[in-house]
Amino acid sequence: MNIKASVTTPATQVQSSASGGEAPFRLNEIIYSRSDPRGVVLFGNPTFTRISEYEWSELDGAPHRVLRNPDMPKGVFWLFWNRLKQGLPVGAYVKNKTKTGRFYWVFALVHPCDGGFMSVRFKPTTETLGQVQQLYAQLLQHEGKDARSPEDSAQALLEALADMGLPSYDRFMARALSDEMQTRDAQLGRISTARRDEIAQIVTLANEAESLLGKMSTGFQNIRAEPVNMRILSNRLEGGGGPISSIAQNYEAMAKEMGDDLAQLDHGEIGVFDAIRSASVTGHFAVLAADLAEEAVRELSQALNSGDRDRKQCDTEIRALTTHAESLRELADAEIRIISDRSGKLIDSCRSLRRRVNGLDVVKLMCRVESGRLESFDASLLGIIDRLDRFHGDIDACLAEVARLAQRIHRNARNFL
Repeated sequence: MNIKASVTTPATQVQSSASGGEAPFRLNEIIYSRSDPRGVVLFGNPTFTRISEYEWSELDGAPHRVLRNPDMPKGVFWLFWNRLKQGLPVGAYVKNKTKTGRFYWVFALVHPCDGGFMSVRFKPTTETLGQVQQLYAQLLQHEGKDARSPEDSAQALLEALADMGLPSYDRFMARALSDEMQTRDAQLGRISTARRDEIAQIVTLANEAESLLGKMSTGFQNIRAEPVNMRILSNRLEGGGGPISSIAQNYEAMAKEMGDDLAQLDHGEIGVFDAIRSASVTGHFAVLAADLAEEAVRELSQALNSGDRDRKQCDTEIRALTTHAESLRELADAEIRIISDRSGKLIDSCRSLRRRVNGLDVVKLMCRVESGRLESFDASLLGIIDRLDRFHGDIDACLAEVARLAQRIHRNARNFL
């Protein structure tokens, strides 16, 4: 992911407003904690206490905000809590402060659970961290200088992400989580799982299809001017341009209907592709979150064996994390089944739309034939017909490619299941 910002600062060069520099946080470590609905800490693994520099007795029953770093904009936490209150998971880059004033960055993944929230955090290392820092700095400046409210700051964050090609926070956090985990695995010498590879490929294919659908939508918007131009020219033609005007009206109606139906693939009641896109984002996020939960289980099991935490409490947390991972994998399977079903329907829709392009070709051919019968000929009419011809070719090629991508998505979905 490449998030654009006014200035890009590598993660290794980040400085903290708090004293003491950066706290040690190893790549292979996982921070796990659980809190109640108010954010009061109920449990934390040994990595949590070591990096935060607090004793467990100091964190047990303390509000999680004791770790809040002043470099973090309030808008991020407003978005954080707004999602959690809706029962939605949230993933975000967060800068924390230790007891002695040092700092450490995490990619925090928080899910609602029975009795509160569970959080799994790891060390982020991609260039996105430096880019997000610049965005956070801008938000923080506006919160102070312009007295922007946390809610308005959160909205500004979402708008900035949309400008960067990420129209929803779900898409941002899924892509950021994927990039961070992929980079982390590479640095640790780990091999990605087959399921993770399959769904990552689905996301890539869906993004390619989305680009083509957007290109076609723009094409139908732009082509609307051509039938209007045809009618204007027909009024100036000697020898009767009436048939040309009628053909232009028919073409305009057919093109509008086809453009509307194409839009319905993405949104609206049909929403075939919208369902694929949404399910791929949700499913991808669920697969990655499940892997992290299982990694947290392994780290917590080591703490249990070493006696660093109460055995009974560790057993309870391990069961909760294991159940959580299982539910995430079930969610991923459900989303993939949606993708499998909708990708088949998308293939059928592309075939249907390609047949309708042939109908537009017939209308365009009638226009070319009728123009040849005119006593006076206007070269600009031929130019319009040629542009329609190129437009038809582009649309047909795009639909064929979307169908091919849908077939690959369908195959990957079947392999995943």
